[in-house]
Amino acid sequence: LLLDIGGNLQIDADDNGEIRFLDGGTQFATIKKDGNNALFQSIVADGDFQIQGIDGSSFVTAASFDMSEGGAATFRGNMTMNGVAGTSPIFELINNDNEDTDTGRESSLRFSGHRSGGEDVINTQISGHHDGSADDDDGQLLFYTNNGSGLNQVMSISSTGRLTTTADIVPGADVIMANGRG
Repeated sequence: LLLDIGGNLQIDADDNGEIRFLDGGTQFATIKKDGNNALFQSIVADGDFQIQGIDGSSFVTAASFDMSEGGAATFRGNMTMNGVAGTSPIFELINNDNEDTDTGRESSLRFSGHRSGGEDVINTQISGHHDGSADDDDGQLLFYTNNGSGLNQVMSISSTGRLTTTADIVPGADVIMANGRG
């Protein structure tokens, strides 16, 4: 079936407005109206949802959502967040655990790369955690670096602002401490 339309093409499916995509009788995707939302579904169990385009003359996968991992997203290139005028964009990591333990409710930002042989390596990590064991909002930041045998915590900032390091602070730049302490 070839459709060659000079103007707009409208597909109007009544009821739930569902459009199903099949290959050899097997459904693999659906687009439908879900309340006031447009819903795009990958129907194959554990089948990834991918967004592809042509970069120069080759197809690239710009984004992939791994359904066997609960929709874990991978973006191939840079990501840009543009805030609405007069606001600042917020990149928020949310841990859905209900933990009131020290270092519970953790969310982390990792900086990784590849060695010359192609092996993955985690270089550094910044983690936000609950500070203490009470049911409160106290938070702390933990900083990790890789010393060649894995990540090691090298610095922390507590909910009270206390800075703790695992090594000496080396002079060579100005270090300014509050209240003249240092």
